[in-house]
Amino acid sequence: MREEALKLLPVFYLQCSLKPLIIMIHNVIKFKIILCFIILMISCNSTQKEKIFNNFPEEIDLKAKIIDSKGVVNVYGTIGIQDSIMIITNYNDSHILYFIDKYDFSLQKKVIKRGRGPYEVPSLLRGAHLNDINDEFYYNSGAKHTIYKFSIPPSIKDTINILEFMKYKNSPEIFEMEIIDDSLLCYVGSRDYSAMLVNKKGEIIKNIGKLPDKPEGIKEANYNNMYTRFISFNSLKKQIVIGFYKIDKLISFDLEGNKVFEKIGPDNIETSYKNQYQHNAKKAYCSIKSDGNYIYGLYSGRKSYIFNSEAITFDNIKHLYSKSILIFDWEGNPKLRVNLSHECRDFIIDKETNRLITLSLEEEPFHVYDFSKIKQVLN
Repeated sequence: MREEALKLLPVFYLQCSLKPLIIMIHNVIKFKIILCFIILMISCNSTQKEKIFNNFPEEIDLKAKIIDSKGVVNVYGTIGIQDSIMIITNYNDSHILYFIDKYDFSLQKKVIKRGRGPYEVPSLLRGAHLNDINDEFYYNSGAKHTIYKFSIPPSIKDTINILEFMKYKNSPEIFEMEIIDDSLLCYVGSRDYSAMLVNKKGEIIKNIGKLPDKPEGIKEANYNNMYTRFISFNSLKKQIVIGFYKIDKLISFDLEGNKVFEKIGPDNIETSYKNQYQHNAKKAYCSIKSDGNYIYGLYSGRKSYIFNSEAITFDNIKHLYSKSILIFDWEGNPKLRVNLSHECRDFIIDKETNRLITLSLEEEPFHVYDFSKIKQVLN
């Protein structure tokens, strides 16, 4: 026994001498693990802080000039400006589109007959796009699962020939769309992705930006309404941007489906399937426009509507529309908040005349703001 104990002494002394070293190594490893965890948490929090914002570095108020519309009524939304012509959608008329002179706001021509005949649209346009590079206008006839196009003629009096661009019978319903090139379009619709790339055969070639899964028990229509969204495309950067109607989220992807940025704010609106139709549910983005430098989002941040003091029916409510335009660069950095003097449901920017033109449901629907004041701040 004594001899065996003596043989174990060197091992015992070695263990005693190494024990502090072992403890030190263990502590170092433990420290590194904790440090990595802390760095990861800081990184996650930093990313989250970069995603969420509460205000803009600059904010300005603009006062509108109300324009005599010369009897043009029932304007619904803007599509774009081509040369001297504004293309405006309308409702409650025999035709879907108005061509309006951008200088004096007079009606020049009515285009696309309302109906179910050839090249007619049975209801309001759900998805329309003006490609100002080649003077072509595209519109979607959802009932016919067809996208048509026509070229805007040099003279407004010339005949407009409407051609079929593509059929998409096997694709989901199109709500908003942007033409990427002669063979490709990007759209948002009734599908569980933020956007889809579709070829001329109507085939989806890429799904972009997975939306949250539809919960059990939620109707498809309620799910689609929850994620109503608007889209714009930057042809130079090959980058799309999407603004959500019931969540103040702005998100951008490249055409490969890679997320470029995501911004949540400035109000952090929390809308649920349960409250999305209630009058106190706030609305976020109502239209998205863009150019080579900036993204312009028509923004509400207000309730959907309020009841008048003597309201007894739904007809007595007062709808609340947007009074702000939020401006970001193409990296997602908030740049400027523009507060408008009048409510509006859509807008358009005329760079040639330095005007921001909005549409409202007032008796005179066209309101004009000085866009140069916006440029002064941005520059």
